[in-house]
Amino acid sequence: MPISPEDESDRPAAEDTADVLSSALTSLRISGNVVLHHTYGAPWAVDVPASNGLAPLFGVGSDARIVVFHLVERGEVVMEHGGETVPIGPGGIVACFGGGGHRLRRGRARALKLADVLAGTVPVPEPNGRPDDTRLLCGAFVLRDIALHPLLAAVPAVLSANALDDDLAVVTGLLARELGRGRPGAGFLLDRALEMLCASLLRAHLARSDVGWFRALREPRLARALERIHRAPGEGWTVDELARVAGLSRSHFAEQFTEFVGESPMAYVTRWRMGEACRALRHTERSIAEIAADLGYASPPSFARVFRRHVGVPPAEWRRNIRPSPMFQPDT
Repeated sequence: MPISPEDESDRPAAEDTADVLSSALTSLRISGNVVLHHTYGAPWAVDVPASNGLAPLFGVGSDARIVVFHLVERGEVVMEHGGETVPIGPGGIVACFGGGGHRLRRGRARALKLADVLAGTVPVPEPNGRPDDTRLLCGAFVLRDIALHPLLAAVPAVLSANALDDDLAVVTGLLARELGRGRPGAGFLLDRALEMLCASLLRAHLARSDVGWFRALREPRLARALERIHRAPGEGWTVDELARVAGLSRSHFAEQFTEFVGESPMAYVTRWRMGEACRALRHTERSIAEIAADLGYASPPSFARVFRRHVGVPPAEWRRNIRPSPMFQPDT
């Protein structure tokens, strides 16, 4: 039974926002790797492939996204992405959540391929003690369950932040301390720190975003409705029930939700359900009938029709095509 607006209003708005972001992050099954931590002497340039080109290195398929990040510990670099030039100064960090290929450079030089740099088959410019030396920490977040995910539809293709700010400083400081020291438990701590870095970047974006899904999370009444959808996707949601959870009139709720989130409340419910279905098909042994019932569908055929409309193939075929793979673990 939906909670009344009066009961829901006793719940802190920040808690609803945190729960929505937490459920979204958890559903992505984030992991990460550091692939480079080195000082380079100018000039140099490296071409980084798009997510699909990197997927074989990480043992994942097209249902995952490789989000490359670059943290400048010392010096400065330029990133060329999608026809734009993004300067990154000391303490700057960028993450390519859109999964696009890009070039990272200091000065002008013939670009090396990232795969060749990682394999050690090409010489890289060593530091020469000049001011234009650059120390980089480069890695990747692997987002494993991206199907129909609202967070990825809302986050910028390139997200920039200052690694010296607040939570980011704590996480990047932990990364820097643990890398290369070989202390007991370092591998475990690095894995957790990379997950925290990804989450901290997205939380920092949430705090300053004025558009889309992230903006909706900052609106207490909409965040309340989103939290309930994420917590109980199989409920028999209607616009009226969600408006009651939000404590708004039906028309005002529908208007505000669509304006902020970018789609109607029921379209969002369906998309979140289908994303949950993809995750259940991949990570559990539950039957399609059980998954359909869990997500509020009266019959497997009705569920299958909606699934195919959103995903492009029937649930059984989608499940057959998913093959979990071990992660690539580069030397650091």
